[in-house]
Amino acid sequence: PAAASMLSSDPGFEALGGTTNGVDGGVAFDPETSASFSVTAWIKPDDPALVPAAVGSGTSVSPNIAQKGTRQTAATSHFWKMSLAMTTNTAGQKRWFAFCEFKGATVAAPSVEKTAKPGYLSAAGRLLLEPGTAYKMECIKTATSATVAVTPSGGTRVFKTETLAAPINVSNDRPLSVGKKPGSLFGNDSYAGIIDNLVIDKTP
Repeated sequence: PAAASMLSSDPGFEALGGTTNGVDGGVAFDPETSASFSVTAWIKPDDPALVPAAVGSGTSVSPNIAQKGTRQTAATSHFWKMSLAMTTNTAGQKRWFAFCEFKGATVAAPSVEKTAKPGYLSAAGRLLLEPGTAYKMECIKTATSATVAVTPSGGTRVFKTETLAAPINVSNDRPLSVGKKPGSLFGNDSYAGIIDNLVIDKTP
């Protein structure tokens, strides 16, 4: 339901997998400005044709798979998200397409918002998902690029990359929300389908 999601209890993401009993000494996961990190998950969203017409189409329906932070008016309100949006294919059928968003600022201009949104802005660059198919989805940020990629089960990986003019700082102290936009009670912000093996890796 739109009012429910999985929410992390640790906004700092204390990283595991270190050298002492699986703990790295409390070093928080913080993508900062130039650090690389990736978010991956296996997804199988519900058929977009099942979305009621009253809910809308296109950019009005954008179910979030994972998001940390939220879009605010202040340039320091950094966030990132893995999400889907709705469009229609050449046959006029509803389809989901995958995209990522990284919003923050650069060191040189910390008060100016910068956004990278691979897979979203250009219709020609959209990665459409076929109903009933499971996909591995990836959102990858480095100091120089932002990438969205999808790999259908048993198929070939395809991706779209956006070059960054300068590293974007997406670090924030907000919790991670899985399955919906943080704080939203609207159904068009809520993911419906399967999410499996969600992994956030600060050393992709």
